[in-house]
Amino acid sequence: MSLRRVLAVAALIAALGAAPVRACDLVGSSPVLDLYLRAVQLRADGDNDGAAAVLEEARRLASDDPDLALEVARTYAAARRYGAAAAAYAEVAQLAPARLDVALEQARFHLEHAFRVRAAADAAERAARIASGDPEVINLLDRARTAAALAAEPEPSEMPTPLPTRPYNSDSFNSE
Repeated sequence: MSLRRVLAVAALIAALGAAPVRACDLVGSSPVLDLYLRAVQLRADGDNDGAAAVLEEARRLASDDPDLALEVARTYAAARRYGAAAAAYAEVAQLAPARLDVALEQARFHLEHAFRVRAAADAAERAARIASGDPEVINLLDRARTAAALAAEPEPSEMPTPLPTRPYNSDSFNSE
């Protein structure tokens, strides 16, 4: 059972007036959920690296859970492991290509860190396909496209012509 379903069931039980559900009541209901709750506690305590390790273990148990993969990406970003976070966001995008929250968060991550802005533009394009009328999405798309254009390497025809130089000749220094 995915993390999202387990949390939804717990919320439904609480909403129906059953006894209040606390995180400690859910412990033992799923090994993935146990690991997730431990990671949440570690992050709350400021141990982002420890939380990332625990979430990696949970991901091995539930490799197809996009919510858990998104939490891994967030934790890597909080731990300033930006390369790992970028890879995790790319994985989440593959697991849930039609989710607006995933596309927006991936684009924002890359833009905020000025890291792989072409990936930000791709994620923003995906978000715009999902929610084409949302002004926030359009604004993000504009920012991402601008950042990608500014970061793009110039075409060879746009590169300045190198200045001519004289070849190095050791004899020219000795003759003067």
